[in-house]
Amino acid sequence: MSKRVAIVAFTASGKERIEELKEAFAKISRESGEEWIVNETFKPGALKGWCLDAFTKNDALIFVSALGIAVRTIAPFLVKKTVDPAVLVMDDMGENIISVLSGHIGGANELTLELSRHLGAHPVITTSSDVHGKLAVDSWAVKNNLVLTDMEAAKKVAMEIVEGRKVGLYCDCEIKGQIPSELVLLDGENDASGINWCIVVSDRKLTSVPAFSRELNIMWLIPKVNVLGIGCKKGKAMGDIRDGVEGVLKDAGIDIRSVTSIASIDLKAREDGLLAFAESLDVPADFYSEEDLKNVPGKFEFSGFVQDITGVDNVCERAAVKEVRKTDPEADRETCLIVSKKKCDGVTVAVAAKKGCISFE
Repeated sequence: MSKRVAIVAFTASGKERIEELKEAFAKISRESGEEWIVNETFKPGALKGWCLDAFTKNDALIFVSALGIAVRTIAPFLVKKTVDPAVLVMDDMGENIISVLSGHIGGANELTLELSRHLGAHPVITTSSDVHGKLAVDSWAVKNNLVLTDMEAAKKVAMEIVEGRKVGLYCDCEIKGQIPSELVLLDGENDASGINWCIVVSDRKLTSVPAFSRELNIMWLIPKVNVLGIGCKKGKAMGDIRDGVEGVLKDAGIDIRSVTSIASIDLKAREDGLLAFAESLDVPADFYSEEDLKNVPGKFEFSGFVQDITGVDNVCERAAVKEVRKTDPEADRETCLIVSKKKCDGVTVAVAAKKGCISFE
């Protein structure tokens, strides 16, 4: 996996800083295993044009300049914190690095700290939770690959934490590490009195979570843990596939935003409707050979028709479980398949769940 960063500078000293930043990103890439691709620009002819292009193609922008130049340049292109890239400013002597935009969700704060550590610069971070040394819920959610469903709720939870009020936590998956003091685990044993807000981590619709949480204000975070195994007739349109999947997930009470990937047999690797559906969810589509699917352990619903066409007795269930086994080799039908094969007008759907986990480590 890789990320892209665009760096712009305007002075001779700034050009030297670009070289230092490139070295720092190379070190960060080696340490994290996540490659940073650096796109550098020196004295762009049209700064606004450069910024427009950089905003749409990069995960982060760094201005080696005065703060004012950066603020005036990015202002016309701001959308919202869930989509704007991280923006940082570094003075052209390399003494300070400032987190300007998308500090939590975009990762600007973390990147500011990482670059400062490598370059010996002073990090400037102004977000309230960080200044007060409190849990930054939106940043934590991003690190745990959780979907933020409501930014207004996230803001209110952040305010609760900054002002010293406890926030509840309900999670239907494994929790690693020490739960921060700002949170109270609501697992049926701890008292929820005096708590106004609860963070709910679940891939299920909110009506499926415990009754106590429905009495509180909810910040809902969705873990991306579910795999769709899909089979379909040749030439099935994307809309038909979506309708089938949405019906199955609705009946199961599963939110579609929890889908992390789609899997099928390699005979379907060129099905435009299936590929378009995966693209619409912004998730990968993985395809497995007949032999791969036959070797998936477990007893699956048999279909003679499917076997005659594909050589495999069941595509959707086997593909879903096979996808989970990429990260959990011990998984089988019994341990991870949460929705067995459903037929929906030429589309078959099954759902398998990866082991969910949130971490405070």
